[in-house]
Amino acid sequence: MVEEIDKGQRHVADVAYTKRRLNVYDLVLQVISPAFWGCSASRVVRFYDEHVSGNHLEVGVGTGYFLDHCRFPAARGRLVLMDSNPDPIEYASVRLRRYAPEKLQANVMRPIPFDGERFDSIGINHVIHCLPGTMREKGVAFQNLKALMKEGAVLFGATVLGQGVDHNLLGAKWLEHFNQRGVLDNLRDNSADLRDVLREHFATSSVEVVGRTALFAART
Repeated sequence: MVEEIDKGQRHVADVAYTKRRLNVYDLVLQVISPAFWGCSASRVVRFYDEHVSGNHLEVGVGTGYFLDHCRFPAARGRLVLMDSNPDPIEYASVRLRRYAPEKLQANVMRPIPFDGERFDSIGINHVIHCLPGTMREKGVAFQNLKALMKEGAVLFGATVLGQGVDHNLLGAKWLEHFNQRGVLDNLRDNSADLRDVLREHFATSSVEVVGRTALFAART
C-alpha cells in the first residue's frame, strides 16, 4: 500500500515524471546522460552493483531502470520504492514486480513517516539535482534518510553538477531550460559542496566526478 503525503509536499519536478513521460525516460538515461552529462547509464548500473544490498530503499525511483539492470540480490531480498510522486512508484513497481517491492510515498526533504526495519542500502539517484536550494539546504535529505539506515549502511547515488564542470553547449542549454522551469535546481551544485555536506552527515563518504555527474557514496 502506498503511504500518502500532503499535496503541499509535492515538488514541481513531479510533473515531469507522469506516466506518459516515464514511457520515454529510459531513453533519457541511455542517450541524454552520456551525451550531456558524460556519464553513461551502464556506468551508474555498475555503481549500483557495487553498493546495492538485499535490504534496499530506492528514493526517487524513476522507471526502476537501474534496479532492473543491476545485480540486485533477490534471494530473500527486501525492496522499498519511495517517491513524492505516485506515478513513478506505480510504474517501477510493475517493472520490478519480481522483487515484490513495498511502496512509500514521501518527500525526502521532510521527516519520513516510516517505522519499519531500517535499511542496509539507500539509492538516491538523479534526485539531488532536482531538490530546491543550495547543496547545504539539500543536506536535509541526507539527514532524513540517515534516520532510516542501519549502522554501517550505505547511501549512494548520482547527481548532475552545475558548477566546477565543463558543460557542452547542449547540456548547458538543457540545464538552463529545466532550472528555469523548476524541474531542476542545480546551477549552484558543485562537488566540493557535496563532499562537505556528506562529511557533515556521515562517518565516511566519497565523491567521484564522471563527466558532469557526481557519483557519491556515504556510510553511517
